[in-house]
Amino acid sequence: MKNYVFYEKSFPLIIAFLERCALPLKPPTVCLDWYLRGALTKLILEKKIDLNKREVFLYSTNNSFFCKNFIFYSLGSEEEIRNNSLSFLLKPLSDVISKLRIKNFYIIPSQNSLNKINELREIFRDYYWDYLD
Repeated sequence: MKNYVFYEKSFPLIIAFLERCALPLKPPTVCLDWYLRGALTKLILEKKIDLNKREVFLYSTNNSFFCKNFIFYSLGSEEEIRNNSLSFLLKPLSDVISKLRIKNFYIIPSQNSLNKINELREIFRDYYWDYLD
């Protein structure tokens, strides 16, 4: 089993990409959920995060986690993911990052977005970021 050590990174923001039918959560997102004591699963089950549309969900915690600010980003429906470029799918997310004035962050990609890591590099070329592979 792969050892996910994103908690050793030092970034002011962690972005987790979510896809439709995300439950049960899969690695590496499930590891983040474990560190957040199930908060992500709870948000999905309570339908506070809609996995069927592109949505940016800001989440902050006061607990002494490795990072206090998170963005959970739903990539939308399977059809939307299949029929659009990653740059189009990530437009709402890049707008929020720009408004937050954050220049460095850490990405926990979904399986589909990990397959397009070169496109991710191009989209976020003006930022310092790292990702979990």
